[in-house]
Amino acid sequence: NGNIDWSRKYVNQGVFNSSPYTNKNDTVFVGDIWIMSVDSNFYIKWEDTVRNSASFKLAGLSADAVNLVGTNQEGVYFYSYSLDGILKNQSTVFTDNSIHISDFETLTDNNSLLACNKNNKTQLLKLDAKGLKISDANIGGNYKVINMKENKLGETIYLLQGNDYAVFTLSTIGF
Repeated sequence: NGNIDWSRKYVNQGVFNSSPYTNKNDTVFVGDIWIMSVDSNFYIKWEDTVRNSASFKLAGLSADAVNLVGTNQEGVYFYSYSLDGILKNQSTVFTDNSIHISDFETLTDNNSLLACNKNNKTQLLKLDAKGLKISDANIGGNYKVINMKENKLGETIYLLQGNDYAVFTLSTIGF
């Protein structure tokens, strides 16, 4: 009752960048330079630190993988870990560090959606399980991604907000 059984100073080594992701009885935590999975009693099952000195920006969890995007001075990177902590895939998405990552989601088929902004233009990308681009769509103007989800029909729904506060719902753009 209120006693600490164990603790680790992860927050001193990096802040949490996203909410915890729960899959079955395990929870995955993502910090700026680390990722870890804990069991239902919060004992660490596995942990890893990011490669390429990148900083994790956003993560998504599917039934069999944890997918992440990270950035550094050279660009934007994709990482995919198995739920057992094995780095399955790592790839370079962009070799440009001026791109702002605004949203990232992992779909049920383990593909991922990435929304980014550069030069007042929004780009939506669909990445495969290896982080390679399947398709993309450019949208004129600078939009903030409010939500990006897959519906029951397998269509991707985007909710974007523009500078004039208008909200648009876009379905399966270029995908």
